[in-house]
Amino acid sequence: MDEQTANLYAIVGALAAIFLLIALIFQPSEREIMDSWMGAHESEVIAAWGPPDRIAEDGKGGKILIYEQIEQRASPSSGKATIRTYDDKAVIDFQEEHGAIKVYRRAHMFYLNEYGYVYYWMIR
Repeated sequence: MDEQTANLYAIVGALAAIFLLIALIFQPSEREIMDSWMGAHESEVIAAWGPPDRIAEDGKGGKILIYEQIEQRASPSSGKATIRTYDDKAVIDFQEEHGAIKVYRRAHMFYLNEYGYVYYWMIR
């Protein structure tokens, strides 16, 4: 690769990194996203989020649309190999420790008043 091509790749790589950094900096927070739903009608929420997983009463004549997320994450496995000789032959012993699987549950909840408009939200 000649020097001019290498310089071009370096410039393109630097520009890509800058654009990625800008995108990360200006990405709206989860709070901003949820705040943007304040005052939205039930039909708008369902059109964007799909049918809720559950619906509950809010105790004030309205209801709560509940969207649940379940995510499983596995911690990495690890292992140890030991090489030893037995009757002039190499023997490999391998011990493996399996990682644990953790389950994370989250719920996005939209509280709707009696007219079907979002007046509160919660993530739990």
